[in-house]
Amino acid sequence: MHSAIRTNDRGNSGLLDLLRMFRERFWAVLAFFLIGLMAVFGLNMAIPPEDAPDIGQLGKRAEFFTKTYQDYNVLFVGTSSTYRGVDPVLLQEVAARNGCDVRAFNFGIPKLRFTELRYLQERLTPEMLRGFDLIFLAPMASSKIRPNNWSSDRIQYFSDFRGYWDSLVDIWHTPMVNAVPKQIYYSSLLTGAFAYRQLGIGRLADNFHETSLGDDADQGSDVFGGDAIVDFSRHGHVALDDEPSEQFAKRGQIIKDRPGYFDTLKQKNVSFDEFRGSSAERALQRFEWTKDYFPDFEGTFGIFLPPLLTTRGQDTVLAETAEAQGVPVLNYNLMDRYPELFELEHWFDYYHLGRSGAEVLTRLIGEDICPLLDQKKS
Repeated sequence: MHSAIRTNDRGNSGLLDLLRMFRERFWAVLAFFLIGLMAVFGLNMAIPPEDAPDIGQLGKRAEFFTKTYQDYNVLFVGTSSTYRGVDPVLLQEVAARNGCDVRAFNFGIPKLRFTELRYLQERLTPEMLRGFDLIFLAPMASSKIRPNNWSSDRIQYFSDFRGYWDSLVDIWHTPMVNAVPKQIYYSSLLTGAFAYRQLGIGRLADNFHETSLGDDADQGSDVFGGDAIVDFSRHGHVALDDEPSEQFAKRGQIIKDRPGYFDTLKQKNVSFDEFRGSSAERALQRFEWTKDYFPDFEGTFGIFLPPLLTTRGQDTVLAETAEAQGVPVLNYNLMDRYPELFELEHWFDYYHLGRSGAEVLTRLIGEDICPLLDQKKS
């Protein structure tokens, strides 16, 4: 086999030059690493990570659900598309008219990542899940973590060794177009978040930041939720139109100012072939891994795919692959089948349904869910 290391014109290997440099500076390099390790341990002792940080919506929803689980028999787990798109109150009404009992809890979390499900797993007992008939799992968010989120309590809580490894594996299993460059980039961002917590430097920086800014410091613990309100009156669902913060009003205004971009997304040709084969199998594997966080559940798992223009290709192929293996799928990311769902008036922004869109989607779910319950009982 030919050597992968080519020599230069002088016959000296670049690798040998590198090794020679390290050998000549061995003691200096060793001292650098020893001082670095001492600094890391010192920072971790001086500013230890919080044992129970406030992790925003994720923590609040888990706390509420573990106290009220007996009120429900169906669980939706997913990202903000689930959170903003499924109204359990309306779903119960529509399902009842179709002859079945659906008492759902919406456990949708903005940017919910694969590894974060262990927070729920650690708080659910087999007895809690025993009364559930169905658990619908939407695809988890990609495990990339942008630098401006590294200091979030929620990110730091899951940036331990387990979280880093699970997320790294997940990145390389997430179906993407032009995958490898993106996977390398996302892996780098993930590694940065991991180092931010493990080295203690991030906590030191946060400490100086809070000290210098005092009461004016941004204490938001869940940067993904921003100023989102916490309201369980509709069993986990809050329409984006009902968010009082100016942050959400500005978000919602963008699609009104640039409606043409939404039409561009609708008209964009979607290639399905690039998501078939190994990509589809990896997508289904992510679903299986998500199921592993509910190991004692004896009911039916299903895949829930809310409408999202940017994921139509992979969602369609995932649905085909899962259904071929007997997995129940509620796929509403089909523009030809559900044209009303993709009308501009029903969208709050380019990626989330508004209140009227959530109503349309929930009514469709109410029409489709009863046969799955009947199948489970039989």
